[in-house]
Amino acid sequence: MYHGGPVMGTASTGALVLTPIFWNPAGHPMDASYKNILTTYLQDVAKDSGKSTNVYSTLNEYYGSNGPNRYKVKAGTPIEDPNPLPADGCRLIGVDKKNIYAHNTGYDSCLDDNQLIAEIDSVLASRGLPRDYAHNYVLFLPKHVESCFFAGSTATASNACTINHEPSGAFCAYHNQASSGTVYSNMPFPIYLSPVGYTCGSNAHGHGIIESPNGNPDADTEVSPTSHEVMEAATDPDTTVINRHDYLTQEEFSNNDFAVTNNGCLQHT
Repeated sequence: MYHGGPVMGTASTGALVLTPIFWNPAGHPMDASYKNILTTYLQDVAKDSGKSTNVYSTLNEYYGSNGPNRYKVKAGTPIEDPNPLPADGCRLIGVDKKNIYAHNTGYDSCLDDNQLIAEIDSVLASRGLPRDYAHNYVLFLPKHVESCFFAGSTATASNACTINHEPSGAFCAYHNQASSGTVYSNMPFPIYLSPVGYTCGSNAHGHGIIESPNGNPDADTEVSPTSHEVMEAATDPDTTVINRHDYLTQEEFSNNDFAVTNNGCLQHT
């Protein structure tokens, strides 16, 4: 929902550049297929830029104080980040060290939002990359890393964390803008078919199964919250074709379609 102020990807900012950052230090590897599918997804979004055949076509319905979003997207060069994880900023609870993921493993680290911002800004500074309304840095965290908005115990509900056994379990991903000007999306490793009972996958809302159009359930599950955080809007999951490739993403709400049909939820226009 738009609350005033600037939007991204306007005539004054230039095309919206989506740059994936894969934080995979020693001890927390990421599968090459996982990274490739997510990179290809963002590249396909860019290749389909400006078309009316996918959910991103609703972007041009948004106007900000700096003008309308022009629905022009570019893919940034993927960044491999091998930097070690810092000491835990949020305090991991023992029960969450297992029975989080589908294969009953759990978290071994916990990072708060300030730590994620610090890492992203360090990566950008080392590469001389800009921080503005034309760039969204999509940070993919490795498996076994819990993420919370705030430091402190994950037993504290107001700290708001990824799916866990505590009252703080609150999100699959989020987007934010740092005081440095960096616009980023925090994409923790996806959780589905979890013993916790909550999911980031297509088994929600009565689907019952994890759909995987690209043969990698982790990556295919991660595409949908990636779409959500890039778009800042979401409804229910469905299959979307972008640049002739299949991805499982959420529908997006169209104000224009709602005005005509009283529905508004689009796979494409």
